Parts: sequence; structure tokens; C-alpha cells
Amino acid sequence: MEKILVPEKVYRAFENTKKAMPHLGQDQLNVLFLNIFTIGNAGDLKILKEYAKQNPTKYLKCLVYGYTLDKQEVLKNMIHNWLESPIAENDEMKDIEMFAERLTKFFYNS
Repeated sequence: MEKILVPEKVYRAFENTKKAMPHLGQDQLNVLFLNIFTIGNAGDLKILKEYAKQNPTKYLKCLVYGYTLDKQEVLKNMIHNWLESPIAENDEMKDIEMFAERLTKFFYNS
């Protein structure tokens, strides 16, 4: 089975939780994530709790099969935000260059 695509917010919450608890092994992290409804009261754990509440099967699949960032959603949001925002410094070419730079960084950092 392939890894499960998750929104950026959820992906970051999983990753931040793992980084915040480097002393936990994968099994211990899974126990933590399985108990998300009792411990998910703030920060990244609250984000995971809300995701698990709205998508219980998908959340469990993330724990079993792994998860990955839904890059299509991230790109869609980047494009939407760019189209909705005013042109930077009233310079359309500069605006296009800045957006191209953001896209390039996204692909190199993904």
C-alpha cells in the first residue's frame, strides 16, 4: 500500500511531534498517536486530533502505511494565494519572478 496523502498542516504536525520526541521509538510514537483523543489538547497534537476526528480511517492508515505531503494541495494553495494577492510593488514581472522563486524552492525542498 502507498503512503497516505495528507494536508500540509497535518504533515507538519506529525513531523513536529516526531522531532519534539526523539527519545521515542516508532512503536512508542504509534502508541502516542493512537491515544490522540486523550492527549491531543494543544498545538500539533490538537491538529492531529482534529484530523483523526474528521478522517478516522485515513488517520489510522497514516499510522499503518505511513503518510506523505499532498504536494498537489500545497501547489493549489500557492497558486490560489498568488492569484488572489495584489501585484508586488506594482511590477508584474517582479511578481512573476518572485512566484517562480517560491515554486522553485518548493520543488527543491520537497
